Amino acid sequence: MASLPYIQLYVSDYLADTAHLTTEEHGAYLLLIFNYWQRGKPLPNNDKRLAMIARLSNERWTDVKETLSEFFNVTLTEWEHHRIDRDLYSVSGKSNAASIAGKASAEARRLKKQQKTTDVPTDVPTDVQRTFNHTDTDTDTDTDTEQKEKENTANAVLPKPKKIQNDTDKKQNFETAALIALGIDLVLVQDFLKIRKTKLTQTAVDAIAREADKAGIAPSDAVRICIERSWQSFNSGWNWNPQQKSLGDRTSHNQGSLKNNGVNLSHDDFTNKNYGQSTATLPWEH
Repeated sequence: MASLPYIQLYVSDYLADTAHLTTEEHGAYLLLIFNYWQRGKPLPNNDKRLAMIARLSNERWTDVKETLSEFFNVTLTEWEHHRIDRDLYSVSGKSNAASIAGKASAEARRLKKQQKTTDVPTDVPTDVQRTFNHTDTDTDTDTDTEQKEKENTANAVLPKPKKIQNDTDKKQNFETAALIALGIDLVLVQDFLKIRKTKLTQTAVDAIAREADKAGIAPSDAVRICIERSWQSFNSGWNWNPQQKSLGDRTSHNQGSLKNNGVNLSHDDFTNKNYGQSTATLPWEH
């Protein structure tokens, strides 16, 4: 992906989330997210590569790695940053939509210019046709004058080229490009646009990506759910997963108090614990 010219950085949010970092950790973290943004994809889970990106020695990287990893979702192969991923989707969608709209506008101008040169009315007689069709029955000056006035009137009334309407095409091109930028298949995009009753704006597209991320599913899965249930959009708080209710029933049924050496242990005491999963706040988010 080509380098993007800017990154959204909310200074107050950043400082609030990173108040515990040292000066060295601040510099290393900013270099990591700048590289992430410039490359347009997650960082490799490789200590040597990450140390080079952060401009640190291997020993110093080992000291700051644990602190900085709190801001990322670390997998076996990558360091993922969900906030930056959402911003990249948004910027990429706007860029693609603008490119498609520009091409559509250029094509419309080309067709309009071509129509002006080729759209000549066929019902207006030419000078040659008038010469062969005219029969001179007398030499009356008044008759000749009347004939010339009729010819001038016929030549003056020419149909104007029709204006090409391309607003609908621009709208459809933007909506399609914005959804495809989220990694959604073209067939799903077309089906979703068929059931949606209102215009799909960039804000609506960003909301779908954000709610899908909250639900822990891909944007394409969120759109598929909308199509199957005839929803106009997606919200993580809705009952989108049919297994949620049955899981909740089983949880309520099995909840009870367990006694261990006189201590009451409810089912929630186990299910609500966080065993190893990072709860760090992503930068800039509330």
